[in-house]
Amino acid sequence: MEAPVITPSQLKPGTISRPPVSDTYSKMMYEVVVLSLILTWFPSKILPYASPFMIIGYTSIVYRNYQILFSFSKIFFLGLLFVGLNYLLRSNYIFSNGLLTLFTYGSFLLTWSFSRQGVSPWHMRKIYSILYFAVVFQSVLGLSQFLIAYVKFGLYTLDMGDFIQGTIVPFSFNMDGDRGIGNAYFVINILIMMLVLLTDTRKSKHFYKIIVLGSITVILAGVHHALISFFLALFIALSIAEFKRAIKYAFLFVPAITVTLTVFYFLNPNNVYLYSHYFNLYSSGESFKTIAMKRALIDLNRDHPDVSFFGTGPGQFSSRAGLIASGTYLGGLDEHRSIPLFPIAKSNYFKNYAFDVYYSMKMDKSTTHGAASRTFFSLMSIYVELGMALSIGIIIYLIRNIRMLKFRYIRFKEINFNEGKTTVIAIITALLFFIFIAFFENYLEMSQATMTCFFLIKILYNKTGQPVQIANEKTYE
Repeated sequence: MEAPVITPSQLKPGTISRPPVSDTYSKMMYEVVVLSLILTWFPSKILPYASPFMIIGYTSIVYRNYQILFSFSKIFFLGLLFVGLNYLLRSNYIFSNGLLTLFTYGSFLLTWSFSRQGVSPWHMRKIYSILYFAVVFQSVLGLSQFLIAYVKFGLYTLDMGDFIQGTIVPFSFNMDGDRGIGNAYFVINILIMMLVLLTDTRKSKHFYKIIVLGSITVILAGVHHALISFFLALFIALSIAEFKRAIKYAFLFVPAITVTLTVFYFLNPNNVYLYSHYFNLYSSGESFKTIAMKRALIDLNRDHPDVSFFGTGPGQFSSRAGLIASGTYLGGLDEHRSIPLFPIAKSNYFKNYAFDVYYSMKMDKSTTHGAASRTFFSLMSIYVELGMALSIGIIIYLIRNIRMLKFRYIRFKEINFNEGKTTVIAIITALLFFIFIAFFENYLEMSQATMTCFFLIKILYNKTGQPVQIANEKTYE
């Protein structure tokens, strides 16, 4: 996409004009964001996977936008063709597992289906407003869940933050045992929504209160790997955009992180023990994650050299699709269960190189099994299932887009367009954030963790590629 073009502004300073009636695309995108928020936060595990198709139906029926339907169908067909080729060329390839990946990666397929058209400032204002509401509503509910659990159990335990799940699991405080991964979805969505709100130049008068509220909630939720990934992503994004600016903000990051860790220590010193415990397991190579990585990256490639380059094929190893198809992810180790219309099927790669260490992790009761001990995560799943060739292609694609964003940042700096600079930093931060958390879990295949976030990133990305009209730093189209 070409760099933004500067043209004389026809707007009055400090105003945002209502878009013309013909601008149905902006209205549609606003409603898509609202719909995705409802579906993402809805208390269901199955519905989010159907949500990309529901949104396609909505845009096609309500707005008759068949271009999105055509683009989505084309991408879906190419994916189906790729799965079909794997089935024809590989022995023992499980077609249904490969087909399931097209549903688990539905958020990606749908995001790529939207055009590069920008959203009008008027509807961008409405998107910011709904995000303010979502952060406040979900944070208040999350804090209420935390307080109810605190009163119920009478102390702050190691996993007390797991109760903070918002509307994903409204009555989380009544759950015993494993409370699932809803609190991680909660934190990922709140972090990205607050990041997008930072790009709002016409901030709500309660902006800082809302950011503080959301920050307190995600800290108490205790999804530490997400918080660390976010701060690291933000620092690197600042460094890519403008290194001197990154050093300047580092003096704010370090005290903030120090205060956060100190609060965690006094609230629950067991967390410090848990960190040291995981560190010792990692350094000795005895953690379930390091054992799984050895099996996947060394043993598998040693026994099957072709896998290193071509991969096992989609859905044949530790991806969300492969785990769901195995029946052990939804039904448990003893009672296998898959989703309707998809049979229970384990590939030989999964059975011989992944299942036993996954089983051992699930059966081990000696420690808390957080994301740090997961034997499956997106970066490994993508590399093993797609192989080195396609993985390198994905890396090149990401680097190319980050470089393009860097060029846009330089252009915005030349014209002193601060909103554009902030938006570029937010996009790079979000991209890096999802890369970093992909080391901990199969988050990239979880629609509840990605769909709304990807839509927001897409909207911001398109925004940086639109013609810029400046009257002052607060008005443009």
